[in-house]
Amino acid sequence: MPKGYFTFNKTCYQLMVSDILGLRKTSLQVLRDANDGVIVDLRTWKRMKQGIVLMGDEELYLNDSPNVRIPYIEQWVERVSNAHVKISHLGLKDTLQEIKKVGP
Repeated sequence: MPKGYFTFNKTCYQLMVSDILGLRKTSLQVLRDANDGVIVDLRTWKRMKQGIVLMGDEELYLNDSPNVRIPYIEQWVERVSNAHVKISHLGLKDTLQEIKKVGP
């Protein structure tokens, strides 16, 4: 997994928040259940956890780039749509730049 690259569905996102807060100990079975059967091993989960910081209203950000919020998959369409039509319809390059600007 490339450094700084995380994808979460909403359930996994909430699980990571609970894990970081120390509210829940994550097991392999809990990860499989949260990921709809997709295999994520505990080593990868712990490595991901080390690269994330919890800020604000239980939102995840990259540890080495605290201005980059990690959305869960269900938020992607809204995030891209908001960036794409911020002022007017933007091209791909400008849309990606707007997405990168979304921060705390």
